[in-house]
Amino acid sequence: GDWSSDVCSSDLNTQVSGLLQELIDEAEFTGKEGSTAVIRIGAPGLVRKLALVGLGPGDGISFDALRRASATAARLGKKEKCSSLGLYFPVLSANPALTAQALAEGVILALHQDTRFKSEERDNGKVKLNHIDLLDLADQQASLAIAQAICSGVILARELVSAPANVVTPEFLAQTALEIGDRYGLEVEILDRDQCEALGMGAYLGVARASDLPPKFIHLTYRPASPPSRKLAIVGKGLTFDSGGLNIKGAGSGIEMMKVDMGGAAATLGAAQALGQIKPGVEVHFITAATENMISGKALRPGDILKIGRAHV
Repeated sequence: GDWSSDVCSSDLNTQVSGLLQELIDEAEFTGKEGSTAVIRIGAPGLVRKLALVGLGPGDGISFDALRRASATAARLGKKEKCSSLGLYFPVLSANPALTAQALAEGVILALHQDTRFKSEERDNGKVKLNHIDLLDLADQQASLAIAQAICSGVILARELVSAPANVVTPEFLAQTALEIGDRYGLEVEILDRDQCEALGMGAYLGVARASDLPPKFIHLTYRPASPPSRKLAIVGKGLTFDSGGLNIKGAGSGIEMMKVDMGGAAATLGAAQALGQIKPGVEVHFITAATENMISGKALRPGDILKIGRAHV
């Protein structure tokens, strides 16, 4: 929140010999959201550096603001070559559980690095940030477990979107769904081309027909142990690459980024991975029709009429 001269009288400022107020004054730190300021504490001890992270106006702090602030703090700790970091943020709405969860999510997602397609990087003696304490938030293991589950789903979605289209194919998405189902006890049904045709999925198969890769219609189901309080469905678009078919996307159209046209499918599978761990009391269906939209003599033409047959029961 916004700082005032009252901070001079705080216990922390006294304990660090006035360096906190000195930092605020020299950096002209006002607590603007996302702003940071760092000072080294000269005396030897457990704390070697002191950093401030802005949260914005004190009356408008949200859990999302805490999440962003903890991410900023984690990145700052890494930049400052800290091996350990203590985070102290206000407990919002008298709810330490959600506060701890938000802070943990920000830290985990900020520090995650996707190195799958990079050559091996040498450490060269680099200091690694490997220990983070959420100060004044003891006994929040359950909240941290929820944060880790959510982040595992977010990271899965990010990595699916980031990977090239020759890696994340319809088959790859189907295999990912099978692994999620096996790991977390979700039901999995994968429909192939013939099954989709029998169900009259003409529009879907029309998009898929020019690709050498077979389409995969993916349906994951999470069922709680007890009768569900409600039933939900999450449906995500699964075009692993969208060339535009014979209406090909030209230069400047962003075709090089059309691998991200399966972002909805990535979010859907990420949600399945997270909820499979959290195990809520609702029944959730995760659905995506995965395929490529590619170019050949079989490609979909502008103006084509797609016939949708009667489903065979």
